[in-house]
Amino acid sequence: MKGFKYSLAGVLRVRRIQEDQMKAIISQCIQEKKELKAKVDTFNREMVDCRKRLCQPGVVNPKDFTQNEKYIQGMTKEIRKLIERIRLADLKIENYRRELNQRRLETKKLEIHEEREKEAWKEENSRKEQAEFDDLASVRKRFLGK
Repeated sequence: MKGFKYSLAGVLRVRRIQEDQMKAIISQCIQEKKELKAKVDTFNREMVDCRKRLCQPGVVNPKDFTQNEKYIQGMTKEIRKLIERIRLADLKIENYRRELNQRRLETKKLEIHEEREKEAWKEENSRKEQAEFDDLASVRKRFLGK
């Protein structure tokens, strides 16, 4: 007898591939978010270092003070931009996770459908085999009974 062959196997394979691709996209977004956070941390440390340099004992040159403050203001703007990008990355990740859950659900539906078809195939094959055994037994009984 033939083995079981699922009619929607190609569709199921594509769904699994799409699910894996979505996982890879989410992983990339999470990595990008980590890199943005690392930049924010670096910029924050730089700002703290700049402020510490101004607090050191001695005479502070007004020009140095002004340049330092402008640098800190620029860093603050850059940090705000990075924080906004992190927020957008969070939204993107959340949307991709929703889409991944939807794809998982579609894949699961097909897997359940495949299991049901396989069970139905097994039952049908079992019935056919039993019918063949019954026919063989009745032929044998008739042959031996005469």
